[in-house]
This record gives sequence, C-alpha cells and structure tokens, in this order.
Amino acid sequence: MSSYDPELRDFLHSDVGLPVPDWDRVGEWVKLYVPPDDRYEVWTEFALQWFDLTNDQFDNRYEVLETPHFLLFGLPEETPLKSLGRFAEECRAQLIHNLPGLAKFNTPGKTVIFVFTGRDAYYAHVDDYHGDGEYGGSGGMHIRTRYSHVVIQQLRNADIFQVCAHELTHAAIEHFEMPLWLEEGLTQLFEHDLAGKPFLLEAKEVAEQKAYWRDNGLDEFWSGEGFSRPGDVQKYSYQLAEILLRLLLSDYRPRWLGFDRRPLVTLMNFIRHARRDDSGEEAAQEHLGLSLEDIAAKSLGRGGRSRDIADD
Repeated sequence: MSSYDPELRDFLHSDVGLPVPDWDRVGEWVKLYVPPDDRYEVWTEFALQWFDLTNDQFDNRYEVLETPHFLLFGLPEETPLKSLGRFAEECRAQLIHNLPGLAKFNTPGKTVIFVFTGRDAYYAHVDDYHGDGEYGGSGGMHIRTRYSHVVIQQLRNADIFQVCAHELTHAAIEHFEMPLWLEEGLTQLFEHDLAGKPFLLEAKEVAEQKAYWRDNGLDEFWSGEGFSRPGDVQKYSYQLAEILLRLLLSDYRPRWLGFDRRPLVTLMNFIRHARRDDSGEEAAQEHLGLSLEDIAAKSLGRGGRSRDIADD
C-alpha cells in the first residue's frame, strides 16, 4: 500500500460470519497517518483487501473489477462484471446530471459493489449488518457504514442492472435524511429509467394497492416501516412511492420547452429539505404548498384514512 503498510485484517470485527471491517477504527488510523491527498487511494486499497479477505471464504472463486469510480466483486461465470462496471459508471454520471446539487458519492474510496451468487452468500453478508429478524426479501441493499457499499444478490432471471441502478441511487442521496417514501420513490424511478425498464402496473394491481391503503391508512407508508415489512405492504409501499414521485415530476417538469426550469427547482428544493422526522410534511408545505395528504391524493384520491402528522 504505497508507503503505508497496515493490513485490514488488523481492523476486523470479531464474532461475525464474513469479514466485517471496523471502518471507524480504519478512519481514525487514516486520519492520523495518511496525508489528505493520499487518503482516497489508501481507502480504496483497504477495500481491495476487504475483497481478498471475503474471497478467501469462498475458495477464491470470485473476481474483482476496478473502474474509474467503482470496485466490483462477482462470480465470473454468473456475473457480467465488465458490463456491470460500465453500467455503474453510466448510472453515476446520469444521477449527478439528473439530480444536480443533490447526487453525491461520498464514500472515502471507490464505491464498492458486492455481487453474491445465491441466497446463502448474500444473506451471510447482509445479516452481519442487519442481524436476525423478520424483514421483507430483497435483491440488493445499500449498507450505510463509515464505508458504505452496495450488495446485490445474483439470482437466476433477476436483473442485476435494475438492482444496481436502485442501490446506486441510494448511494447518491445517502447524505440526506429524507423520508424513506421519498428516497425509495427516487430509487424506484431511477431503477426503471436508468435500466430502460418501463414502470408498468396492471389495472388490477393498481386497484388492489389503492384498496389496501384506503383500508389500512398510510401510517406505515409515511413512517417508512412498510418498506421493510414482509407481505403485500412492502410491495404496495414501493409502488406508491414511485407513483407519487412520477406524479410530482409531471407536475413540476420544466416549462416552455425546457427553458423555464423554476418548477423543477421547486421540486428539487422540496427533496433537498424534506426530513424523515416529519415524513416531509413541513418541506412539502413550505416548498410545494401541499400537505402530505395532498400529495397522496394525487394517486389515491380523497377520503382515504391518512396519517395526521400534526398529531405526532
């Protein structure tokens, strides 16, 4: 590691399955011993050592690909690493372009993407960060630590490019404490648009989703709890989040053939200032002149049971 010779194995947590670095301790060491101009390179070297230590647990069957901004880890016979690396770079550029002033990739070194083949390997990694418990299944996660990273589950017939776009959107906006419904709406939107997969719902699905929210209220949606719970509520939460984001983008799209961008700036200001502690209510009223109930009504109409933020 250039003139720096520490090993990541000296900074590992104990009593976990796969190698889990103690990135806080790593950060303290880097701050103490590494000049600022060299820190990005040193962090990246630590991440490469992390790949090596993880690969040791799988008989060194995985391969590593490095691109200008990413480090990718995948099983060569299952994962098209070169194509995924190019796609990740394209996603990064598009997110920065489409979310000006909002999208930032703040990892201390290159952004890490693990692609594990099969459920067992994927959850062996995920469980070290989230622990045991009941939560909805996933094809990928953006795990937030001192060195945040993306982990993807390579499954047969699964589109890892869509998953990658979704999780990189999380990575691009993790520095905000925005409400989960807003964050997941953005990630769903870019998952479909960046991967070229249209967002389509059949009429029956739309009717079932609307009936669910009208019968059960929106508490789990606004609080974000519905996005991690097993069952229909998770599916309906993701659907409604994307629907509401697309409706807002339609309402606040640039006018006059794109020359008047003030409506879009208004929406970006709402996204920038929305906070998780009130589900975005204050920011919606200040920047959009709307309540959360108004936003939900764009899809669900009036008269459904809805959370009254003011009572919290």
